[in-house]
Amino acid sequence: MKIEENAVFLTVPCADFCESPDRYSGFDLKITPPFDDRLAEVADKLFGKAANVFDDGGRKISVGQASEATRWIYIKQPVFLEKKSFSYNDVIEILSALRGENGCPWDKAQTHESIRSNLIEEAYELVDAIDQGDKDKIIEETGDVLLQAVFHMTIAKEEGEFDFSDVYDALCKKLITRHTHIFGEDKARSSEEALKNWEKNKLREKSITSVAQNLKEVPKGMPSLLRAYKVVKRAAKGGLISSERNSAFEEALKKLRETADVCFEGKDAENLAGETLFNLVNLLRLADIEPEAALNKFTEKFVEKAVQAEVRTRTEND
Repeated sequence: MKIEENAVFLTVPCADFCESPDRYSGFDLKITPPFDDRLAEVADKLFGKAANVFDDGGRKISVGQASEATRWIYIKQPVFLEKKSFSYNDVIEILSALRGENGCPWDKAQTHESIRSNLIEEAYELVDAIDQGDKDKIIEETGDVLLQAVFHMTIAKEEGEFDFSDVYDALCKKLITRHTHIFGEDKARSSEEALKNWEKNKLREKSITSVAQNLKEVPKGMPSLLRAYKVVKRAAKGGLISSERNSAFEEALKKLRETADVCFEGKDAENLAGETLFNLVNLLRLADIEPEAALNKFTEKFVEKAVQAEVRTRTEND
């Protein structure tokens, strides 16, 4: 069969290849018989789905058919630099190479904890791209968020914590069991009814039977305003917080005045300020306004006004 002129390959017995496939990483392989039953498995592990496999007659065969070859087989690594289009499997293969024996020192050193903040940062950058309506940036930032997910799955697989399939299984099962109005007997004629079904099924799956349990489920790592908003919504559903508008307004105004009186005295000012913000969040809930989004939008407006004012000042001085 014809082998590419620039190909660099090793000729190894199948037994050696099956015993330690990782040590052949970085080379195309010509593997000689007898072929081990594990050939397909280890070839897939080393080269992935994108590998090109040939038998001695020049007939292209798949990795799964490789063990049926009669003489020798040639396995050519996927060349990522030559590819014009990529798939999800390529992401996994590239990251595996980066964390492999001859991989990138930085990627190899990372742990769940060391890249924790990266996920938060990338998520915010994606949100920013969505707010800007920038399609190209959304593509880029969505990829960065996907990378963080694959990074954690890769680390977990290496450490024997869980496999990629465990993540896929958990996700698909959740999508099915939470959408009982699609995959079950529940009904949903609106997005509000669909959301109620989701929340009902979530509480049942997590065995949450009290309001307090439901409040503790809100992640502590969330931005403070977003966390407060979620806690307030759940507390209101459980009857712990009033949903009467006038009452909520009076309580928020009362706390705001109390904070104004003591905030510069230092006496319990931080706790009172937190209580004031919490009551304001409840007031915004009743107006169906998300405080995190509202504050972010106003902050952006303030920044833009400051930039415009500075430009005007420079123009006038010129």
